Amino acid sequence: MIVSQLLSEKGPELHSVNDEHEINKVIQTLAKKRIGLVVVTDNLDQIKGVVSERDIVRALGEFGSKILKWPAKRLMSKDLITCQIETTISEVMHKMTENRIRHLPILNDEKIIGIISIGDVLKNRLQELENEGAMLRQYISNG
Repeated sequence: MIVSQLLSEKGPELHSVNDEHEINKVIQTLAKKRIGLVVVTDNLDQIKGVVSERDIVRALGEFGSKILKWPAKRLMSKDLITCQIETTISEVMHKMTENRIRHLPILNDEKIIGIISIGDVLKNRLQELENEGAMLRQYISNG
C-alpha cells in the first residue's frame, strides 16, 4: 500500500494554528481535536512548521510554564521530515522508526496535503495482517 491510499481511507484533514498563537492555544487545539501534532501557518496560510506534543513536553521540561505564552513559531520544528504520496507504508514505517517520530507530513508537489501518524500506520498494518490470516484460513479450509 502507498501513502495516497492510506490518506484517502483516513481523510486528509489538516489541523493548523497561526504562528503567532500562544502555545497554550496550541495545547487546546491538540486536546480538543485529540491529535498529537498541528501544522503552523503564517498570516498568508503558508506552512512554516509543526508543533507536536513532544515539542511542548520537552520545552516545558527545559523552560517551565513560561512557554505557554510563547508564540507557536518559537517552538515549532521547521526542518520537517516528510514523505511523498507515492511512498510505501513500509518506507513510512522505516522513516518514522529511523527518525524517532510519530507523525509524518505528506507532500504532493511540495505542498503538505495531510499528516500520517504512527497510529494510522499501525492500524493499516494490523488490517493487512488480519486480511492475510483470513485468506490463509480460507485457503486451508478449501484445501
